[in-house]
Amino acid sequence: MKGASLRRWCRKRLRELGLDRPFTLTELCEHLGERRGRPIRLMAVDLPADAPCGLWIGTAAVDYICYQGKTSALHREHIVLHELGHMIVHDTGTGGTGADSAWLLRLAPHLDPGTVRRVYARDCGESDEERQAEMIATLLRGTCRRPAAPPSPGVLGGLETQLGFRND
Repeated sequence: MKGASLRRWCRKRLRELGLDRPFTLTELCEHLGERRGRPIRLMAVDLPADAPCGLWIGTAAVDYICYQGKTSALHREHIVLHELGHMIVHDTGTGGTGADSAWLLRLAPHLDPGTVRRVYARDCGESDEERQAEMIATLLRGTCRRPAAPPSPGVLGGLETQLGFRND
């Protein structure tokens, strides 16, 4: 599925969520957690360059989204939205992309690997799953309300803040 048909399919999935718009990322996570019957926990992690920049780890009790903490606010938000996209697209599925268990142990050492039901790692692949999650993230990004950014000195500082390049 590509192009307009992918966009239509993803918009339909988002309408099925019944979200009041606009919403914050926190509100979206709370809504999806309630809908799925378990909370969604966001975890900023320091990932090496060869690691995926985002990971969804689903257990029976909690869904964890691990995301690269050392990147711009805009990129962090998109990574989280992409992983939420996987949840939205695959909320009744049982599978996953089978991310390397070594990554799982490094990112979430407190988790018993036996309790993990599914793992999706954000990659740059061209699979239908990745295209769907990326389109969901893009559509959500257009309606996600962001907290007001603190004022930055000068025009360039304000522009950097609005584009998510400043982390202060």
